Order: sequence, then C-alpha cells, then structure tokens
Amino acid sequence: MEKGGSRRVANVESGSGPGAPGPDGWCVVGARVPETNEATYIAVVNGEEQYSVWPAGLDLPAGWEAAGFTGTEEACLDHVAGTWRDITPRSVRRSA
Repeated sequence: MEKGGSRRVANVESGSGPGAPGPDGWCVVGARVPETNEATYIAVVNGEEQYSVWPAGLDLPAGWEAAGFTGTEEACLDHVAGTWRDITPRSVRRSA
C-alpha cells in the first residue's frame, strides 16, 4: 500500500487520461483506505473474468462486480489467487 492509501497497479489498458500509466508504467488507484489490517475488502471480477480486490463500502468502478467473497485484504487476495487460475482475458480465450 502506498502512503496515503493509494495503490499502484499495473496498467492493462493503453491510452491517456484517468487511469493511464505514468512514466514508470504504473497507474494509481486513488481510493482512500484505512491503513490497518482490519479494513474489509471484497473480491471483484470484470467482464473479462479478471479478478481484483476493492475496499468494501466504496462504489465499484464501472465494469466490475462483487465476486462473492469479503474479508481482509490478505484473505481476498488469497481467494483471488485460488479462483483466478487462467489470467488470460476471456475475449482472448474465446478467440484462441
């Protein structure tokens, strides 16, 4: 977790504007999250069947929905690691 509660995530889309990568190839999701191990997160999934975690109580970004698991950040990351076996986006799997 970056200082102040922002999280650096790898950019998966090209382009410019909000969410585009900076010069270091990373983009910052700027949600303010309590910096404790007690914070509650939810596992989320998008239409490409890609998983992530998101702070509970914050509106989900467009294109993401709850994946049915809530817990600490670590527990959610463990759930995602056990669930998301093939990281290939769904559209790519379908075209193969």
